[in-house]
Amino acid sequence: ALASRQGGDMLPKAKTDAFFKRLQSERDNQVCMDCDRKHPQWASVTYGTFICIECSGVHRSLGVHISFVRSVTMDGWYPKQIAKMKNGGNRRLREFLQKQKFPKGVSIKDKYHQKALELYRENLAAVCQGEAPRAIPLVGYQKPKQAIKEDKPTITGAPAHSSQSSRMG
Repeated sequence: ALASRQGGDMLPKAKTDAFFKRLQSERDNQVCMDCDRKHPQWASVTYGTFICIECSGVHRSLGVHISFVRSVTMDGWYPKQIAKMKNGGNRRLREFLQKQKFPKGVSIKDKYHQKALELYRENLAAVCQGEAPRAIPLVGYQKPKQAIKEDKPTITGAPAHSSQSSRMG
């Protein structure tokens, strides 16, 4: 069941090693997408980008719906995942972020929780399924809203939703 969802059987390691050797010979893929460390050995399959081990930990914390992370050397790869790497790439995402006017130095969490990146993810997935690439409009970088901390005292012993449930009942 998993193999069919992933687009076939896992590819032989020799084949994926050769593929990644080729892809990582591109200058833009020789540094981490998010911090510029050299020789990244991890990938965000979602964006088809190469990332370092430190950034891969942050990507993992975002959840697989935002960034699905694999090791370039240790993990097995499915054809659909390889298609994302082939159609993605660090250069493509960097150019996209520039067109979307993302500021430099944005945290990984803030960068990947953007509407523009959601559109990029959807477009890359569609291209990998054989659809024509779509033009993504300028959405730009939206500064994240700070969480508002409430200073209201809580009433001990009262259920948190008591005021709402009394209005509904």
